[in-house]
Parts: sequence; C-alpha cells; structure tokens
Amino acid sequence: MTSFGTLRNNWNGWIGFQFQVGSAPITVTELGRWVVSGNSGNHTVQLFNSNGTPVSGASVTVNTAGQTAGQFAYSPLNTPLTLAPNTTYAVMSQEVSGGDQWYDYGNTQITLNGVASGAYAVWAPPFTGAVGGSGRSYGPVNLRWCQ
Repeated sequence: MTSFGTLRNNWNGWIGFQFQVGSAPITVTELGRWVVSGNSGNHTVQLFNSNGTPVSGASVTVNTAGQTAGQFAYSPLNTPLTLAPNTTYAVMSQEVSGGDQWYDYGNTQITLNGVASGAYAVWAPPFTGAVGGSGRSYGPVNLRWCQ
C-alpha cells in the first residue's frame, strides 16, 4: 500500500476493486480485507464477474476482531479457484453503515502484481464498474493466488 483515502463507515453494500487477469490463468487461494484500528466485525469478501454476478465458490468470511491493524486479514477459500486469463473480475467486501471503518478510494492507491492489471475502485449495489483513476480501491481488499 502506498497511500490511503478518507476513513468511512457510511455505506450498506459492497466495496472493493476490479482487475483484469493477465495472459495466464491464476488460482485464488485466499481473500482479504484491510484492518483499520478499532475494526472488530465479520465481513463477507467475494469475487464477482465483470457483470456483477458472484463467482461461484469465491466467498469467505474475514473476521477483523483481534487482527493487527494496518495489514490485511485473510480467509482461505474452501477450494482454490482458477480465474480465466484476459477476464475482468472484482473483489469486494460487504460493509454495514455504522460498522467497521474502511478507506475511500480517492487516495487509496494499490499496486497489482504483473499477473493482473487495471485496478479500479467499484461498489454495489448497483454494480458500478470502474470509478476513479487507475490503481484505486475501496477498503482496500486483496486476494492471494498462485499460478
């Protein structure tokens, strides 16, 4: 992480970023959410297709209680999931207004590894597609993968 936006907790819905897998498939093993000091809730973190439909088998619960602030907390998928090459997906965390805090996309800059590109902040409902400049995320959220 290189920078963060304004802290928020005033949204009922999904927040995160979209990305495009590179020329080779990747296998996702875990999904994660950034822990802000004082966070203590459970958050569903989910992968979505570019049209906003959930990717089957790509949902976890991330518990922020007792986690170290200033880093990601992860939960493993029940079964690793392969994402298709040259395909756009979104990873998002479900948030509750008045609940745990998270960062707005405005100054929350993320860097993607070479296996994916095109990070743009997204939110739902409704599924917005990309907002803000390249390399932005609400949350932020993350995923762990292998090739």
